[in-house]
Amino acid sequence: MEITITINQIISFFLYTAIFAVLVYLTISIRNINLFLKELRLLVETNRKNIDSTMESLPVIASDIKSITGDVKEGITTLTNTAENIQNNISDSSNTAAKKAEITIEYVQVVGHILKMGIDYFDKKHKRKR
Repeated sequence: MEITITINQIISFFLYTAIFAVLVYLTISIRNINLFLKELRLLVETNRKNIDSTMESLPVIASDIKSITGDVKEGITTLTNTAENIQNNISDSSNTAAKKAEITIEYVQVVGHILKMGIDYFDKKHKRKR
């Protein structure tokens, strides 16, 4: 008794086994998808009122968001302008302070020269009297 197995039979066996495995996988996948859809339907039916109220309030929420966004944009513009004004004021103040400091230094130098001239004058006068 001899049993011969051809390559055609081996390939057919592997092909049928692969097809069977794919069919089992598809069956399990379809079953899981069906269970998921049943749970989803139950969830939607249970929360129908909440979903409907949320859907009704979405336009109001969207308009509120739009209003808030506009207010924030105006606030940022105001802050930017205020910051620029402060920067300009600080720059002007520092320039003014620097100019006043220069003027003060010049006055002190002039007073110093006058005092030096006065001291020199009295010194010369005092030396002549001796």
